[in-house]
Amino acid sequence: MGKAPAFQFYPGDWFREPGLKRVDLRVRGAWAEMLMIMWDENPQGHMETHIKGYAQTLRIEIPEACFIIAELESNKIANVEFMDEDCQKLIHEYSDHFQGLSPECPDLSQFCHVYVSITNRRMYRDWKAKEYERLKKQRQREKDASPPGVPKKSPPPSSSSSSSSLKKQPLAGVKPPGKVDIEESSITKIKEDIKKTCDLLYKSKKFPEVHKWANQALKCAKHPRSVLHVLARLVVAQDIKEPWAYCQKIIEVESGNYYEKGHGKSN
Repeated sequence: MGKAPAFQFYPGDWFREPGLKRVDLRVRGAWAEMLMIMWDENPQGHMETHIKGYAQTLRIEIPEACFIIAELESNKIANVEFMDEDCQKLIHEYSDHFQGLSPECPDLSQFCHVYVSITNRRMYRDWKAKEYERLKKQRQREKDASPPGVPKKSPPPSSSSSSSSLKKQPLAGVKPPGKVDIEESSITKIKEDIKKTCDLLYKSKKFPEVHKWANQALKCAKHPRSVLHVLARLVVAQDIKEPWAYCQKIIEVESGNYYEKGHGKSN
C-alpha cells in the first residue's frame, strides 16, 4: 500500500497551539515548510540534518536558521534534539544576537556540521502506529503462507556473502544495535550508542583509535546513524587488520544511503 497523497491539517489546532501563538510569522512559515518536508520523510514527522543543511533546505541564511531552531525548541513547538550540548547553547546565543538581544556574535562555524533532530510529535506518532499495523499484517501474511507444522527455511546465503572472506563473530556478551534500532532511535539515543560502542571497541583493543575516527566522521558531516551502523558492524566483524580503513570504506556508502532514505537531507 502506497503512502497517502496528503495529510490531515486542523486549522483550529494550529491557531490554538500555545507555542505557535508566541512566535512570529517567520517561525510559523518555516514550521509549515518543515511539516511538508517531514511528510515526505521516512520516518514521517521527523527530519535531521546539520545546521547548514536546515539553512539550505529552508533557503535562508544560517543565523536565521539558528533563530528558527531555537524558537521551535524554546516554545516546545517541536521536539528538538542536539548531537552536541555546546552547539545547543551557541544556537540560542546566535538566536539572541540575530534578534538584537545580544551585542556579541558567537562563532558558530565549528558547529555548522553538528546534527540537529526535529520531530513533529503528532505526525511521528501517527506514522509509528501505521508502521506497527503494517508490520503486524506482514508478519501475519508470512505466517499464513507457511504450511502448518513446517518450519520456515532460512534463505540460502548470497553469492557475495558466501564468497566473502569476512567472518563475523560478536564480542563476548555484546549485542550491538541492529539496523532497525539504528533507523528508529532518536538522535539522542544514537549519540549515546555511538559513545558506548566506541568505548567497547576501545576497551577490547579492537580499534584503539575509534574515538578519533568517530569524531572525525561526525565533523566531516557523515550521517550519525551511518557512524553507529559502521561501528556496530565492526563489533561483530572478525579478522579486521586495518579497522580505520575498514570503517572508512563503509562510511562513504552508508552515509549516502541514510541520506537517501530520508534520514535528513543535505544539499
